[in-house]
Amino acid sequence: MSPCILDTDVLMPLFKGVAAVWERARQQQNEYGFLNITIVTYYEVMKGHEFTRARDRQRVFEEFCNLNRVLPLDRAACQAAARIYADLKRRGDLIPDADILIAGIALAGGYTVVTQNTKHFGRIMGLSVENWLA
Repeated sequence: MSPCILDTDVLMPLFKGVAAVWERARQQQNEYGFLNITIVTYYEVMKGHEFTRARDRQRVFEEFCNLNRVLPLDRAACQAAARIYADLKRRGDLIPDADILIAGIALAGGYTVVTQNTKHFGRIMGLSVENWLA
C-alpha cells in the first residue's frame, strides 16, 4: 500500500465511520503512523465549518489534523500543478484549481489520491488514484 492523500470527499465517510473507508484508513495509519490531507482540503473543510458555524465538527476536524499530517503547497507541488494545468488546458479537459493543486501535492510527494471524484483526478497523467468507496 502506497502512502495516500485523502481528498475532501473521503473525509465525511471517514468521520461517519463508513466501514470500507475506516478500514483502509486504519491500514494507512498502521503502516505509516498517520493519515495525510493537503492544505487545500484543510481549507475546503474549514470554509464549510465556518460558513455553517459547525464548531463541534470544526473541533473534531482540528483534532484529526493534529494527529495526522496536513501537507503544504510548496514550490515543487506548485510546479507539478502548473504542468497538470497546462496539460489539461491543452487537451481542453480542465478541472477545478483545487483538484489540480491537490494532484500537484500528490505528484510532487509520490502519493496516491484517495477520492470519490475519479472523473476529475483520473484525467491527470501519472497520478495514482483510488476510490475506497467503489
